[in-house]
Amino acid sequence: MDEKNKIKCVEKNKIKCVDVVSNIFIKKTVTAEYDHFMKAIKSQTTLRTFAETEGDGDFFQLFKTEMCGCGCGGSDAEADRIDVIYDARNKLKRAFKAKTGLSLSIGFHERNGFAHDEINGVYFSVDGVHQLTKAGKRCQKNISRKFFVEPVYTFYKEKK
Repeated sequence: MDEKNKIKCVEKNKIKCVDVVSNIFIKKTVTAEYDHFMKAIKSQTTLRTFAETEGDGDFFQLFKTEMCGCGCGGSDAEADRIDVIYDARNKLKRAFKAKTGLSLSIGFHERNGFAHDEINGVYFSVDGVHQLTKAGKRCQKNISRKFFVEPVYTFYKEKK
């Protein structure tokens, strides 16, 4: 590549926060659904792998593709087994929302060594808390706000 079209990368760190709930609180609140979800996860993968690919967005299809198909040598039967995790996750989220009024998510963050990194590994988080809705007030003793640093990369063409 000639110097004229050189691409540069700049890293900026973005501090994020999530309202974290413990596995113990989830299990105590919706025991059957939590146990079913964990059993489904353990039958196919690890909680970390699922959380890394699940994230906050619609990454379930990516997870499904990586685990069982679309060029990776997987079969429809394997895809169906992965659907068991998806269904168990949805049941857990619905049951938790019905019991607490809060939306439950799962995520993963690997500590980067920054001072604001309070999360290292898999975490469960909730939405609808710090505006102290009725649901937030009922569960606030079981929720802690955690901060973490997420690198954000910007690529640009250097102008000469």
